[in-house]
Amino acid sequence: MSFRWHLPWAVLGVAVALCALPSRARADIWEDLWPLAEDSYRAGQWADCLDNVQICYDNAPKAKRGQAAVLGARCAAAKGDGGAYDVWAKRAGGALKAADRQALEARLGRTPIEKPAVRDVAKPTAAKAVKPAPAVEPTDFPADEPPDDGAAVPPDPEAAAHPGMAKVSAGEFWMGCNDRQDPDCRDDEKPGRRVTTAAFWLDVHEVTVSEYAACVTAGRCSAPNAGKTCNFGQAGRGDHPVNCVDRDQATAFCQFAGKRLPTEAEWEKAARGIDARRFPWGNQPVSCVLATWGDGPNPDGCGANGTRPVCSAKSGNSPYDLCDLAGNVMEWVSDAYTTYDAATNTWKADPGGLGVMRGGSWFATAAASLRVSARLKYAPTRGNGALGFRCATSGDAP
Repeated sequence: MSFRWHLPWAVLGVAVALCALPSRARADIWEDLWPLAEDSYRAGQWADCLDNVQICYDNAPKAKRGQAAVLGARCAAAKGDGGAYDVWAKRAGGALKAADRQALEARLGRTPIEKPAVRDVAKPTAAKAVKPAPAVEPTDFPADEPPDDGAAVPPDPEAAAHPGMAKVSAGEFWMGCNDRQDPDCRDDEKPGRRVTTAAFWLDVHEVTVSEYAACVTAGRCSAPNAGKTCNFGQAGRGDHPVNCVDRDQATAFCQFAGKRLPTEAEWEKAARGIDARRFPWGNQPVSCVLATWGDGPNPDGCGANGTRPVCSAKSGNSPYDLCDLAGNVMEWVSDAYTTYDAATNTWKADPGGLGVMRGGSWFATAAASLRVSARLKYAPTRGNGALGFRCATSGDAP
């Protein structure tokens, strides 16, 4: 379903009439059309989203213009329209947070341009100093990101305190799905809704066999189950994700590392970013370049018939450059499994005390299992060859 107005003469008439509308009428138009703009964004209808955002922006109260411009930037980046993104990002200014701006520009394939090193040049001995030519700099830098002046960037002490982790900025994101946005949306993923998380850090890759072995050696973790598809104790699997662990074992390792398991909302935001994409890399169909998946009982997927070393499919990284959030192994989160109760408008815990696995695995034969909103319930006291984990810390934790 398209959300654009498909009556060109009517649109022209409305556009002309808007010039004479009082501010109250414009505010009414904002209230009526803003939900359509948001719906077209969530449905992945990027061109419609840009059209609807433009109308909203033109009629937005001054306090809402930044909000509209941020959505315009997200739609343009999702569409891959760099020119439109630049326009909306400039309009958004400081309303588009630096971390979100970087994630959107990464989606557009933009990378920072390294400036050549500047050699020290002795000052001229002539009496009259030579005035250097003025530097030509862009004039449209957003307020919260001043131009690079060429100075060395000092190490980020926050990042240094979180080795092997990536920061996910605080803010709102779209969690879950609906049928219009995603034809594979399952009942326990509905309804799609806005969720806000605090800033947090998440491991770049799933916990490896070697990392987990250090915890076992230290006497803080118990050995995982053994089995044909279990990696622990198998030669040559040190850089593969540890699997066959239950939730308590995963929790124990994270505590050993000074971390914790991520919540379900944190996990999904790290995988999805700030748009309504279906997979960590976007909406492209799943392939072995993007994820380790599809082997199952009759191998016809990536040919590994099991896991691959972590970060083997970096082309499928999430907007925060996190590996394997789709495929390789599913991942424990800290939450109990819940389902939505429409009668009370609440999420209720499963009476059986089940846990949640996220992310799909090497064993999955359906691409829908690798979607960022896909959830699987599982007994927290069990582990299997398709299940591992990664750890998180809160944003203000050392």
